[in-house]
Amino acid sequence: MRAFTCVKRPLPRPQRAAYVHSSRHRQPSSAAALRGDELPHRTSPTLLRAPSNCIPKPWGEEVILGRSAGAVCKLLRIRAGGRLSLQYHRRKRETLIVLDGRVRLTVGDSPEALRTLAVGRGHREWVPAGRIHRLEALGGDAEVLEFAFESGGGGEDIVRLRDDYGRAPLT
Repeated sequence: MRAFTCVKRPLPRPQRAAYVHSSRHRQPSSAAALRGDELPHRTSPTLLRAPSNCIPKPWGEEVILGRSAGAVCKLLRIRAGGRLSLQYHRRKRETLIVLDGRVRLTVGDSPEALRTLAVGRGHREWVPAGRIHRLEALGGDAEVLEFAFESGGGGEDIVRLRDDYGRAPLT
């Protein structure tokens, strides 16, 4: 089993969009919009250049790639056989993208309605607030990119239903 170590790696420099200048503020040109380079110039470079913050977890590690008001981008590195809690969030909404490896994704709106999918690189899953979900690495290590968006409240809003590492409340 490969041991994960938190290593700070330089993040790629963001690509600059082609901008059309106006008297009030810069707007992306139509060519930039067609290429998908229409990210806001004030937040994207700051978000992409934020120093990584590595947090060891029992299932692997979590690397915080960037934060902005109400949003966070994380890289989840899941050890082979490791799995996150069966959980949901009261306010937080997430988009999960499998970058590497194979993952067993469990999702559902209630404990009785859970479905399990084996997914690989490129799979994307939208997890709205209140939806139960869990990730598990299959066969080898896996990397998942998580974009999380929270509406008000602040603080941690995770509700763990089941956990292999003793972090869920006993029922």
